[in-house]
Amino acid sequence: MKISHLWFSTLVAGFLILRGLALAEEQAEHTAGLFSRPVLIGASVSAGFTKSELFGGKKTAAYQLKHYLDAAILSDHEPTEAFGGALFFMSPEKTGGTCVEKALAKNPTLVVAIDFLFWCCYGEGMTPEQRVAMFEKRLTLLEKLDAPMVVGDLPYAAAAVDRMLSKEQLPPREIVDQCNKRLREWSTARKNVAVLDLSGFMAAAVANRSLKVRDHVWAEGSSRALLQGDLLHPSHHGCVALAALVLEAVLKSSPAVSPDCACWDLQKVYTVALASAQSEFAAQPKQPKQSEAKTTTE
Repeated sequence: MKISHLWFSTLVAGFLILRGLALAEEQAEHTAGLFSRPVLIGASVSAGFTKSELFGGKKTAAYQLKHYLDAAILSDHEPTEAFGGALFFMSPEKTGGTCVEKALAKNPTLVVAIDFLFWCCYGEGMTPEQRVAMFEKRLTLLEKLDAPMVVGDLPYAAAAVDRMLSKEQLPPREIVDQCNKRLREWSTARKNVAVLDLSGFMAAAVANRSLKVRDHVWAEGSSRALLQGDLLHPSHHGCVALAALVLEAVLKSSPAVSPDCACWDLQKVYTVALASAQSEFAAQPKQPKQSEAKTTTE
């Protein structure tokens, strides 16, 4: 009887071990597949922006969110492709459509759209009703993408007025709240969509309140450093925090994804991302200076 009991216990233990190994392998495969071809679509927060380089440059490259995502994703993956740009606001409807079409062409395994919705609600010359209608059209546009998706909600960026935004570009607070409520309703019906609390991140940083991202805590009085002086765009460390928030959102919406897929050492992500940005910028063909171009044509 004792031998039989021992045999049964060994059999059960062996089954549990094999089952655990199978689940671990399945989780690893799911994680690797999810992050294999990430795509980033959006405006200046995604594309990178600093007020000192309105048309891009070496400093701007260091604010491009793709570098921080690539540094934070540990599983093997293709470099993050980014579509959109800092001039998104000039033609948001056309640019939004182009972003989605380019993303579709890449057959992405993950779409990150942190600020993709921003300029359908913000902007000049729109009534509150037009802002809501434009927001709804942008959600319909996102429905073309069936890959897992992280979508940022709308921050109320009143603090950026007269710094980066004009009063005319700022929507009423109640319209921002209405759009965010609609986003959460829309996402609830779609298993592939996770909503990133960009509004909470921005509000905490603007108010300099305590902010926690994974295991890292910015104490009260220190979180303002996550934003640039315009109180709209993230600083380098703000980009690190946003990349971590993206991966947290993925983990919450996809329980099968292993937390080991990401680097949660935010200082390491910061260092690796900046090095990547500098390397990519240095490898780009240099544009001739105006004086050199003139001499060449002569």
